[in-house]
Amino acid sequence: MVEYSVVGCVQALTALQNRKRKWKYPEDLEYPEASKEDDWAVLTKLGSSICMAWAHESSLDWWEQIILTTWNDQQWLETFQMTREMFYHIISILGPHIVRRDTNMCWAILPDKRVAMAIMKLATPTSLRYIANQFGLAPCTPGLATCEVCQMLKDMAANKFIHLANPKQVIDGFNAKGFLNCVGALDSIHIPVLYTSGRGRSFTNRKGFASVILQAVVDHRSWFTNFFTRWAGSVHDMHMFRNSPLPGLVEKEHYTPRVHKTVIAGVGIPPVILKDAAYPLKSWLMKPYGGNVTDPQKLVFNYCLSSCRMAIGCAFGQLKGQWRALMCQLELEPENIMAFVVAAC
Repeated sequence: MVEYSVVGCVQALTALQNRKRKWKYPEDLEYPEASKEDDWAVLTKLGSSICMAWAHESSLDWWEQIILTTWNDQQWLETFQMTREMFYHIISILGPHIVRRDTNMCWAILPDKRVAMAIMKLATPTSLRYIANQFGLAPCTPGLATCEVCQMLKDMAANKFIHLANPKQVIDGFNAKGFLNCVGALDSIHIPVLYTSGRGRSFTNRKGFASVILQAVVDHRSWFTNFFTRWAGSVHDMHMFRNSPLPGLVEKEHYTPRVHKTVIAGVGIPPVILKDAAYPLKSWLMKPYGGNVTDPQKLVFNYCLSSCRMAIGCAFGQLKGQWRALMCQLELEPENIMAFVVAAC
């Protein structure tokens, strides 16, 4: 409970400063005993009020005494949406880059606690203040830790984990589903955001809510192999696709290196990516037949293409199901939203 209000503290400090301004020369600073006692009372009042205003009780027991010592693997998985082994694997990658030194003012927050706060924010649609209370920290700390960890994951681990590692295996997987020489399925999804005043029109999509677009490519197992997110929700999917790095990577054969064309009915077919009718048709980008299709061969083609494209729908469903924060409006600055979404992928 605060003994003195902030207004009272300011008034006390002003009175002390005004009293000192009355003396013009340094030798005049020898106050009478009564003035010294008054000044000491003012300083005591000011100091005690400030300390009582910002200090509050907190505890680290939830993380240090409960989670780290008593939780089993199932409890860990339900809360953080990953195993304990995967959690410490992430720390082994990011730990050397997010470690801090202790100072005279406070102790540094350990890397495992920084990563835990970021993952908890991704895995649950809870507020940063709730996370701060759970970890016994200031309300601003989880937000700073989340942005830092997500940016590190984007810069360091994204290209290491999210790429087309084995094109031959992916092609065989899609062949088993009925589509030949396919290396991925492409689509996009809208991630809700809480925009600031003045930006609503550019972020509002055709469904009427503010969002940013996540464009992604997955393999036959619904694992992400490429992603791109930067554009606001009002942008059309085709416009975002044309301005993404994916067309340049595929056309320069950097996306599928050492994968040759497959001859089908006497025609050489390059590795293709499947998508819906909203995207343009290219030699490496395959979309279904449009209109009122009645030809049996075209119907079979559309059926096989749609069956293989279910992988991207499953990937987006698993993404939002595992990282529940993506189902709520992200209260982040635009420059941090991209890192947050990429870290979830």
